[in-house]
Amino acid sequence: MGNATDATIQDEAHTTTPELIKAHGYVAETHQICTEDGYYLTMHRVLSPNDRVSSVPLNADTITDPAVIDNKNSEDRKSISPDCHRILETLGCCTSPGSKLPVIISHGVLSSSADWVLLGPDKSIAYILCDNGFDVWLTNARGNTYSKSHKHYSIKDKEFWNFSWHEIGYYDLPATIDYILEKTGHSKLYYIGHSQGANAFYVMGSERPEYNAKVKGMISLAPAAFLGNQRSPLLKFIAKCYSIIDVMQRFAVNLFSR
Repeated sequence: MGNATDATIQDEAHTTTPELIKAHGYVAETHQICTEDGYYLTMHRVLSPNDRVSSVPLNADTITDPAVIDNKNSEDRKSISPDCHRILETLGCCTSPGSKLPVIISHGVLSSSADWVLLGPDKSIAYILCDNGFDVWLTNARGNTYSKSHKHYSIKDKEFWNFSWHEIGYYDLPATIDYILEKTGHSKLYYIGHSQGANAFYVMGSERPEYNAKVKGMISLAPAAFLGNQRSPLLKFIAKCYSIIDVMQRFAVNLFSR
């Protein structure tokens, strides 16, 4: 059993996000957009194979008894983690087949769209939202394994890596939002950002406030905070590594270029 489990973990470690989505019984779509400053970004869309809404077949008889509905919701969500349950309660549920509101889920630093599907059905927030009637879009920020292309630069050019979460918020998110709204025909969407994904949203909301009207609601997961009074030895060590990064840049060693 141990060897089988290890083999499964190794297989999944080399599986792409679309392959994981399909293996878990859902439909995966891959979309590519280009930002104003020339970065090509890949998004992964998660769809239910039968376009189900709240796990009720579209041809099922309408249930109007509140007691039955409450009992069904309780059964459907009993295996969902408290954190995922809170997200669902915040967003609500799309109960109309035509409503399927888009939801963007943005990963943190050094991560990818795979973060949101690795745990599988009933545990991954991407699938839980999909099962509850949302149109789920998983982003991949510039520079990660799915978004390593540019109009003019290669990943071996230091110019390619000359960005931070500020550019992700200023360029990536607006391009992503515009594409999804045009593709789906909706005027607004939800946004869930983890760590860097939350920071990037704050940049967009501040620097490009016209996009605030296009967001129905936003959820920050593990958002950044001021660390001036932190006492963690690990964080203090990481802060000291900045000088090492500076030296590497002076010798034209581009991070993550291999």
